[in-house]
Amino acid sequence: MKARFLEKQKPVLSLEDLSSKLQTADYVVLGEAHDNPIHHDLQLAVLQSLHDKGWLKQITMEMMIPSQQAAADEMAAKGITNPDKIYELLEWNDGWDWAFYGPIVIWAVSEGIPLRAGNLSRDELKIIRAQPVRIGEVMLGKGGLNIHRERLRSAHCGNISKAMEERMLRVQVARDARMANSMMAIPTGSALLAGNWHARKDIGVPKYLESLKPEAVVIAVGFLEQPAMADLGSAEFFDIAWDTPGIQRQGYSDLCKPKSVK
Repeated sequence: MKARFLEKQKPVLSLEDLSSKLQTADYVVLGEAHDNPIHHDLQLAVLQSLHDKGWLKQITMEMMIPSQQAAADEMAAKGITNPDKIYELLEWNDGWDWAFYGPIVIWAVSEGIPLRAGNLSRDELKIIRAQPVRIGEVMLGKGGLNIHRERLRSAHCGNISKAMEERMLRVQVARDARMANSMMAIPTGSALLAGNWHARKDIGVPKYLESLKPEAVVIAVGFLEQPAMADLGSAEFFDIAWDTPGIQRQGYSDLCKPKSVK
């Protein structure tokens, strides 16, 4: 596995090099393929290195919603270390595989590092789906929104209504805005864990951070499977791209194949 720093003078980075580079940022966005365990191992290694160097002050997670915030704050303050207790108090959503995220959460809580919810509550999602959200057009322009629309169509094999497409688009941009705002709870030393699509610097959370706080230094890291998964973004959409092996999964092209009728 290797990292590619997208500046010609430095084509390869070690974990130490990466950590040193990330320390120059105010905000660090660490992307992932949600179901790839290698990505979560690398995220934890990066976070631990940044913590050891005194940079890391907060971790925002796409996997957490506002109702979990009070428990996260209490656990960090008390330095709770029991894994089962942490899982129970957080009321962890098993849609996010605890085998992947548990080690990161347990380590952060044990070290007293604040965790912040980056996602939206169910009530917020209902409101967002029902009403147009202008922030996406303001931040991304029509071109950026169309990139999101194209991905939504591809993910649904082209079988998505305009109304559903717009509702999902509203949720996408609202989540990016929420994650950016959660990261900005502190002025520096804030890291985000989120899917690679959210981590893209052209249409994701980094774009919102830079628009909301132009003076901030933001570095987006994409952990990218090779061969590349185009729907999750390619190296050009990140400041730093770290190549990893992929995993076996059913691809969109397989899902879109018509099923035989027996």
